[in-house]
Amino acid sequence: MSKTTLPLRTYISHLKRYAHNHKHAISQTRIFIGILFIVIFIYIAYVPKATLGAFFFDGQKPTYSLPLASFFYKQSLYFDTTNGIPPSYTYYQLSRIAFIKGDLTNALVYINKELEFHPENTQSYYMKGLTLGYLGRVLEAIQSFQLYIKADPYSWAAHNDMAWLQFRSGDYRGALTTINAIYSYYIGNPWVENTRGVMLMNLGNNKEAEQSFIRGLASVEKMMPHDWGAAYPGNHPDIYSTGLSSMRKTLENNLALVRTATSTR
Repeated sequence: MSKTTLPLRTYISHLKRYAHNHKHAISQTRIFIGILFIVIFIYIAYVPKATLGAFFFDGQKPTYSLPLASFFYKQSLYFDTTNGIPPSYTYYQLSRIAFIKGDLTNALVYINKELEFHPENTQSYYMKGLTLGYLGRVLEAIQSFQLYIKADPYSWAAHNDMAWLQFRSGDYRGALTTINAIYSYYIGNPWVENTRGVMLMNLGNNKEAEQSFIRGLASVEKMMPHDWGAAYPGNHPDIYSTGLSSMRKTLENNLALVRTATSTR
């Protein structure tokens, strides 16, 4: 008899003995698993599909899944409708998912659908402005941001993104006016300070630009990755640290640039 045969037979014998002695516990476990699957099936069948979409698109690392979120939001368009009208923000969320995936064409299609069915959802104008901006349709993007700002005049993010679009079109003074409109409410906000600093630097006001970069950098040094992630909802948590590091580097580079420009004058 080989040296390996006896241990194998002994192991099998132990398994059989364990199964016999614990057959009640094993049976109970099977029942529990069966009930669990039934509960999950009922939950998926009867809970609004948009709720399930949100579950996979809430930025929590263990459950984050763009494919599953997209699947359930699309299911919502068919199963959660009322008189043929899809639930509010379903197309909006599909637009955000498409945007994150880099599918700008569908992102625009979805956000236009959201506005078609739910024109009262002014948040959609922000998403539309963002998408149009990435598509290079700058003037249309600015118009969308203006519509959003009309509904939410204190949104730093909308003012910030609109200012960058104006900057891209060469309207530096207009961009500075846009960011200054909310600046007093968000002094120290690193996104706002960076944008304001860039506009000031390009208008030749290096002293004020330097101070904005310094304030922005000081705020970034106190931030944690989840603080950065809060400004970009829907993105995968794995990129939060990289995003924060990138923002810190941008502010450091801009600060060095404005100091070099000042010293060479």
